Amino acid sequence: MLKHAIINFATPFSRFLIVALIIFSGCQVNANTSWVQDDQMNFKIQVPSNYQKNRLIEGTDVVHAFLSPDQNVAIRIRSFNVDSKADLQTIIKAFEQNVIVGSQKLLDDKYVLNSVHGKICGYKWRFNNIPVGLACFFAIENKIAYIVWSIVPEQMFKQRTPETDAIINTFTILTPKKPGTIVHSGKKQKPEDKKPLKKTNTEQTDTRFFDLVSDDAKITHKVPAGFKLAEKTDGQAIWQNESGVKMVVQTIVKQGEFKSYINDLISEIKGNGASVLGNEFTVENGLTVANYSYQYGDSHFAYGATTGENVYYLVGFVGKTKDKKLLNSFSEEVNISLKKAN
Repeated sequence: MLKHAIINFATPFSRFLIVALIIFSGCQVNANTSWVQDDQMNFKIQVPSNYQKNRLIEGTDVVHAFLSPDQNVAIRIRSFNVDSKADLQTIIKAFEQNVIVGSQKLLDDKYVLNSVHGKICGYKWRFNNIPVGLACFFAIENKIAYIVWSIVPEQMFKQRTPETDAIINTFTILTPKKPGTIVHSGKKQKPEDKKPLKKTNTEQTDTRFFDLVSDDAKITHKVPAGFKLAEKTDGQAIWQNESGVKMVVQTIVKQGEFKSYINDLISEIKGNGASVLGNEFTVENGLTVANYSYQYGDSHFAYGATTGENVYYLVGFVGKTKDKKLLNSFSEEVNISLKKAN
């Protein structure tokens, strides 16, 4: 069972904020749950059926994100391949420096979760400008690093932590399947039964792209392969590929009607001296999408925007004017894939 820190957020940090460590041995997941299994990263976890479930790729990392209906509880699993010399402390340090930037560590202890040896850490952090508490389990198994963590608003930490513990306690690492392994049913096969299996549509993935999901906007779309997260602040994330092309993702609090907002934005861009090259609205997957591009100096900007949940969602590609065709191509692929997240 996952143990966690009961944190008294009213106590000054200098007095260590850790009041007690306990084990929720009687904490179980709600009966209305379902297993989420990732055969690529060799794990499974049991999640309430009414939670939003998303899987996305960030560079070389696979990220599963689960969000409660009231959006106050989030569980995430980040997994990625490592070499045999990988050090758990290095994994923890990289997570602290690149993902939960500015967090304050409250707990760092060895722990075993479902026979997996690792470390449990507790943090105080600000997520989307809201004070939150984090409980994180770190482990390396079969050359895969796992970070299983929960995010709960500070004011609800004591109330909702049993819920997050119950979910994380089901996290199970699976035995890797050996290449070429055949599982027999116990009955003999007839010669006519020994036919090659056809690939299903779900196996025919387009390796040119990966899926990105915005928890804030409840929007999902494709991203060209090769882009990695380079910088993240409240309301904005900047991704970059090896060629130096940047992808900028922004969420803007809704301000009036969508088309009026975009037209005002275009006017502002022109007022700042940029040359607007295109501006049109299309409907993609049930969403009204603004497609616009402009040039400023020797830089080209190709953007798409739509309406998310309580926010406007903007995603654009920025690079040199000589790469205008490529940037427009990236933007077109993203724009036609914009849709509401399940």
